Amino acid sequence: MRPHQLFRLALASLSLSLTSCQSPQTDSALPAPRLPNQALPTTNSQNFQVGDQLELIVEEDPTFNANYEVRDGGYILIPKVGRVPILGLTREAAENQVTQALQKQQLTKATVFVERRAKNSAQQSAQNATRISVFITGSVIRPGQHYVPLPTDGRPPGLYETILVTGGMAKFADDSKAKLMRADSQGVRRTRVVNLKSIQSGLTPDVPIGEGDIINVPEKVFGF
Repeated sequence: MRPHQLFRLALASLSLSLTSCQSPQTDSALPAPRLPNQALPTTNSQNFQVGDQLELIVEEDPTFNANYEVRDGGYILIPKVGRVPILGLTREAAENQVTQALQKQQLTKATVFVERRAKNSAQQSAQNATRISVFITGSVIRPGQHYVPLPTDGRPPGLYETILVTGGMAKFADDSKAKLMRADSQGVRRTRVVNLKSIQSGLTPDVPIGEGDIINVPEKVFGF
């Protein structure tokens, strides 16, 4: 075999090897989407979650003393300070976070106390029943955790619909190879590749999503 033929054979072999390594383990038959009333219990209810009420006391400047709600983005909004991330923090960690924010922007020294206020359980239950928590990653405008409202007819929201209401795709998104990941009853996360372009054009129906799903929109790969 001639040298140039050997080189072509080696190149083809390497390309095949890389392709096999990058191919995700996918399963088009995902478990049924999980709605909010089927959500798994939280692992640590002592950490601040969206919708929690936080009472803030600052010894050095009582103008900051107030009740703040942890908003959908996982933060509280303090006047003259801005957004302070609180989601998932304990009370002590939240005190440290607020202290750092105040000392960085407003006060030389801040002595901060944070207390969790009791929730209105009926109101919180109603709120949880009308939205689902999903995670969106990759080539999208607003990656991260999002709380997506359920449609008024009670059906699960669609994957493409969810990307749109959370900000849409970024400029170089590969809308033909989005991935939807969902855990089955054993906790194993199954993956389905979804062609968003086909959904957008009306050729295929939108794919329903559920509580805890992960959506990944990859970036296009350009050859040079």
